[in-house]
Amino acid sequence: MMEINISDEVKKLAEERGIPVEQLREVVQHGEETREKLILDDQNLAKKKIGTTTVYVVYKRSDGAVDVVTAYSHRMDEKEVTDLVLDDVQPWRCEKCNKNTVRASMNVSYLGITRQAPVMACPQCGTGFFEEHIVTKTLCTAMCLFEKKRA
Repeated sequence: MMEINISDEVKKLAEERGIPVEQLREVVQHGEETREKLILDDQNLAKKKIGTTTVYVVYKRSDGAVDVVTAYSHRMDEKEVTDLVLDDVQPWRCEKCNKNTVRASMNVSYLGITRQAPVMACPQCGTGFFEEHIVTKTLCTAMCLFEKKRA
């Protein structure tokens, strides 16, 4: 079992975003065990769907331990990745395929409404990852609008 360090600052951020600390550990362990994650320099980006929420964790590995950098989540259902732009190569690399990600779109559904949102995706396995600013701004705004529309 690896040591997973979560600073008070990250714990506070996770609490503000409604993410239990135990889920941060679960996502890191999932990323390490499955290698379904992205790598950029010394940072790792892993995700895992837990219940109806997809939780993302950015973390660094050092000396057999893990330091969580940030975490974010959304409640949209992630569907297929489409529209890969193969010449728009991104710095994040898929650990499983050892390929740099490219810009793409992902279909996401919430409350029966499906839309596309921008992601970084592996051109080989097709796994898509949302960046923090997309989740905290675009997806959260969309979820609020969909909820108002339904009300």
